[in-house]
Amino acid sequence: MSKHTVTKRRIRDAYFVQNTTTLSLCDIYDGDTPMTLATHYNAQAQRLMPHHAQSLEVDPSINDAGQIDEIVFRRGEYLGGMAAVLLALITDSK
Repeated sequence: MSKHTVTKRRIRDAYFVQNTTTLSLCDIYDGDTPMTLATHYNAQAQRLMPHHAQSLEVDPSINDAGQIDEIVFRRGEYLGGMAAVLLALITDSK
């Protein structure tokens, strides 16, 4: 099984956005670029907290949990707490 196949399978199985008005990562993922932590984080935020997804969203090129936490925490302590929970869930799922 190639790396490309494994990556697409993970996206299909774990990262689908359930909101039908939003594109899933399968719709926007080109298959050549490795998925960053921020891309995974944004997808989880959309899936688990769709009403806060815009407030929690970060630049998809970020690949450092500390940066994501710092960016979102600057927007507010409440959002920073949610970001910390999302990052913990992502870490636990690996």
